[in-house]
Amino acid sequence: MRIMTKYHQQYLSVFYRGKYSCYFQNDEELKAWIHSEELEVLFKESLIIKGGIIPLISSLAPNESKWLSDEKEILEMLKNYNFILNNRAECVSLNE
Repeated sequence: MRIMTKYHQQYLSVFYRGKYSCYFQNDEELKAWIHSEELEVLFKESLIIKGGIIPLISSLAPNESKWLSDEKEILEMLKNYNFILNNRAECVSLNE
């Protein structure tokens, strides 16, 4: 089984000079969008900065990607995905 890890690259691209940064006039507007979408769980200690994105695999930086075939790496990535989804679901349900 091979899985590509690119999930976090999309979130990196919303920061200054990224592919999607043109949709935000400034950092405050970007942070407001991140809060409105309950995406703080993607960041270490909810610190919304480009370098604060939590990696899905400890051996990769958030801006790196690779095909995963190692069972331990796939399991780590899936556990981290579940952690993110569960925390985001909790945040969303608290704000409803």
